[in-house]
Amino acid sequence: QNWRELLSKYRQPIGLAVMLLLFSLALIACRHMLVEMDWYALHDSLFAVPLPALGGALLAAIVGYIILMGYELSASRYANVDLPIKTLLLGG
Repeated sequence: QNWRELLSKYRQPIGLAVMLLLFSLALIACRHMLVEMDWYALHDSLFAVPLPALGGALLAAIVGYIILMGYELSASRYANVDLPIKTLLLGG
């Protein structure tokens, strides 16, 4: 049981260390992927996207956010929690 007590005692630092390790590995993976990136092709691809497609994507994102806010409002009412609208909209 000694290791369980140590694990319980140092739970937060261990969690932080694991999180930092995983984040570092993700950054290394991103760096390796970005080395192979052709930036000119990326630029050309981004500017080749039609404006109606960008508008549709923006509209879909806005609608999705509104739906998410409705879900949050419904969940807070179900839990009998009275949160200010600003807190619900900004998530915190």
